[in-house]
Amino acid sequence: MELDWSTFLLEIVNCLILIWILKRFLYRPVLEAVASRRREVEETLSAAKGLKEEALGEKRENLRLLQEWENRRQILEAELATEIGEMRKKRLEELDSDLEKERAKRLAQEDRRTSEWMRNAENGALEAATKFASRLLARFASSDLESMICNAFLEELAGLDAGPIREMLASRTELLVSVSSAFPLSQKCRDQIVKSISMLAGRELQGTFHEDPEIVCGLRARIGPWVMEANLVEELAFFREAAKNGG
Repeated sequence: MELDWSTFLLEIVNCLILIWILKRFLYRPVLEAVASRRREVEETLSAAKGLKEEALGEKRENLRLLQEWENRRQILEAELATEIGEMRKKRLEELDSDLEKERAKRLAQEDRRTSEWMRNAENGALEAATKFASRLLARFASSDLESMICNAFLEELAGLDAGPIREMLASRTELLVSVSSAFPLSQKCRDQIVKSISMLAGRELQGTFHEDPEIVCGLRARIGPWVMEANLVEELAFFREAAKNGG
C-alpha cells in the first residue's frame, strides 16, 4: 500500500482543526468553568477563613471580656466582703458601746440608789442619834452646866479679834445685845457678857436677856448681824451637818 502524502497531510490538518475546535468549543468552557468554580471555592474558603478568623477574634474578645468581668466580679465581691466586714465591725463596736453605756448608766443608777439609800439610812441614824443625845443631854442640863458654858463662852469672846467685828458693826447706829438662854443667867454672867461684847464692839452697849427652853442648855447672843452660839442644840446640829457632809 502506497502512502498518499496528500491524504496524510489532509488528515493531519483535519486532526489539527478538530483539536482546535475541541479546544475552543469544549475544553475552554470546561476549563473556564473549572477555573470559575475554583475561584468560587477559593473565595468561599477565603470568606470562611475570614469568618473563622473573625469568629476567633470575637471569641478571644469574648474571653477577654469574660475574664475582665470575672476579675471585676472578684474585685467587687472582695470590696463587698470588706465593706460588709467593716459595717459588721462598726455595728458590733456601736452595739458594744451602747451596751457599755447602758451598763454604765444602770451602774450609775444603782450607785445613786445605793448612795441615796445609805445617805437616807445615815441621816435617819444621825437624826435618831441627835434626838437621843438631845434627850440624854436634856436630862443633864442644869444651871450649873449652863454656868460652865457661860464661862467657856466668855473665854471664847476674849480670844476674838475685835477689828473685823467693829468693821461689821460700824454702820449700825443703834445696837442692842440680845441673849437667850435655857436657864436664867446670874447677874454676874449677864454683866460679863455685856461687858465683853461692848469691848469687842468698841462702844457701850445695853443687853436684854430671856429664857428659851429649845436651847436645852447654853446660850445664844445676837448683836446686829452677828450671832454667837454656845448651846447643846447648835452643837448637836453642827455635829449632824458635819457628819452629813463627811458622808
